[in-house]
Amino acid sequence: MGKVNETVSTFNSFLRTILATALMGGVGYGSFLGYVHLIKPQIDAQREADLALQEAKQKLEDTGRELAAVKTKVNEQQMTIDRQVKEISKLAEENERLEIARRLLKVDHRLARIRVLEVGTNEEDGSTFSEVEFQEFVDGDQPLGEPRRFRLSGDEIRVDCWIVKFDDKYIEEADLIRGTSLCVFKSIYGNLDGPQKAHVLEEENSRPAAYGAGRNVSEFEQRIWTDFWEISSDPDRAFEMGIRASHGQVNYVKARPGITYQIDLRASDGMTIRPLRDETASPSDETESE
Repeated sequence: MGKVNETVSTFNSFLRTILATALMGGVGYGSFLGYVHLIKPQIDAQREADLALQEAKQKLEDTGRELAAVKTKVNEQQMTIDRQVKEISKLAEENERLEIARRLLKVDHRLARIRVLEVGTNEEDGSTFSEVEFQEFVDGDQPLGEPRRFRLSGDEIRVDCWIVKFDDKYIEEADLIRGTSLCVFKSIYGNLDGPQKAHVLEEENSRPAAYGAGRNVSEFEQRIWTDFWEISSDPDRAFEMGIRASHGQVNYVKARPGITYQIDLRASDGMTIRPLRDETASPSDETESE
């Protein structure tokens, strides 16, 4: 009886073991199926999501770097454009200044006109004489006083003056004081008169007549006319005043009856005499300077 009970107990134990093993196998298989069909897809999905997120993050960072590079390039290009605009503006201003300077350097200021009234022969000695009318102007077109009439010996009209020329930079800068050459008439005479018999137009060291018609002579100009010869012979003093050259100048032309000669002063040059084009001047009439 005891052996039977032992056998039954052993069988029951074996049966329980079989059942437990089957149960564990079922649980394990169920777990496997649950992992395969439930958990693994979630893990794979999470892994793919993490990977996609990482890729998106990387792309975002790359895009940020590209945007930063583009922004930097745009800023550099804007800086280049701004610099070029400033350079163009500066060049435009310089071109305008040079154009103004170019025009100023060529500006002619009318100083006087000489009208030849008569060219004849003296009965006493057969020498030639010229009757002329000298009219000075201020501000280009305003007559200064009444015309002055002179009888010159010879058939050449000679006009003596003092000329002061300033450095071109003052003309280019349109300097109010030194923006043009200065000129004062000293005398007029014929070629047979010579300087000794010249007719005085301005007394030496006197206030130029051109300043008596509404123009005030500046202290700077007064210094020039008062100390003209001292300045002319003192290069240091001339340099200090911005004077490029100061000297006497005699211009002369042939006297032709009926011709009117105009005396001009160019900003950067000296005095010139030319026949007016609307007069009956001969092309052979020449302007000369001593």
